[in-house]
Amino acid sequence: KEDDAPLGPGPRDALLQMLAIADRDGFTTKNIENVAGRIEFGSGDEIFGILGHVDVVPAGDGWETNPFEPVIKDGKIYARGSSDDKGPSIAAYYALKLLKDNDIKLNKKVHFIFGTDEESEWVGINRYLEVEPKPDFAISPDANFPIINGEKGIVSYMITFKPVDGADGEMTLVSFKSGL
Repeated sequence: KEDDAPLGPGPRDALLQMLAIADRDGFTTKNIENVAGRIEFGSGDEIFGILGHVDVVPAGDGWETNPFEPVIKDGKIYARGSSDDKGPSIAAYYALKLLKDNDIKLNKKVHFIFGTDEESEWVGINRYLEVEPKPDFAISPDANFPIINGEKGIVSYMITFKPVDGADGEMTLVSFKSGL
C-alpha cells in the first residue's frame, strides 16, 4: 500500500480510471481520498444512488489467460471483475451517459458511487458515507438477474418460537412488511 493508495494501487488505479472516463464524457466527478468516488448527473433535492465497486477478489488458479487482460471468447468477456462488478458498473455508467447525451432531464440528482473494497471491509463506501450526502434511495448493479431486493442490507438471524398450548405445531406466516 502507498500513502495515496490506502487500499492498494490496483483499487486506486481502477477508481481513477473510472473517474477519468466520466470526466472525459463531461460528468462532474469527485474523488474521496482514493477510496471512493462519485459521478454526478441530474438535479433535484433527492439523491438517487447507484452503488458500484471497482475492486476484485484475488484471481486464484485455473485461468487459461492473464485474468487482468480481458479476452473475448464466444461473445463473452473473460477477465477478473468482468461480472463482479466492473461489467455491471460500466453498463450502468453507459446507461447514465445515454441519458446525458440525449439531454434527458432528471428531477433527482444521480450519484453513481464507487467503492474500492467491497470485496473486503467496505472502507471506501463507509468513508464516502461519512463525508458525503447519503442517497435517499439506491440500487446496485452488482448482482444477478432477476433483481435482488436488499442486497446491500443482508442480515442473517434465527427466530425461535415457543409453541402455543393446544397448537398443532404448524405455523403460518400471515404478514411480512419490509423495506421501502
